[in-house]
Amino acid sequence: MKTLKYFLLLSVIVFTYCNAFAQCNEGVIQGCLNKLRDFTFLKEIKVEFTEKKELTSANEETYTYVFSKGNKYKITSCWDKTIDLMMSVKLFDKDGHMMASSFDENTQQYHHVFIFECNNTGVYYLSYYSKKGVSGCGVSLIGLHIEGYNSKK
Repeated sequence: MKTLKYFLLLSVIVFTYCNAFAQCNEGVIQGCLNKLRDFTFLKEIKVEFTEKKELTSANEETYTYVFSKGNKYKITSCWDKTIDLMMSVKLFDKDGHMMASSFDENTQQYHHVFIFECNNTGVYYLSYYSKKGVSGCGVSLIGLHIEGYNSKK
């Protein structure tokens, strides 16, 4: 009987967490898809942040992706607008050089999209962070521009 109680409690916790995460991203994904426009959808990355008292590199979530030379990619950064998440994404090459960012340090503005023209095929790192340190979810989409295929007629 005691085992059954623990199992039920664990099941409720897991279901609640998974359900909250899924609901958070459904509306965000739809809004993010509109930002790809004439780019072909390639990948969706969901990022879940937990509240942090101090803003450190621990606030970052990093993912890898292989980009190909000669291609143009659009990377989006979207989050639930009901919270003050302010998610940003930085793109780094294999040597750790920052190639692009959705946050402009000069103007202190967040941009929901940026375009990356790849000059070298290889593994790149997408680092997502919340400057505010609040909990919440975000979504990033990667799109590919194919000349002639993506053009609107």
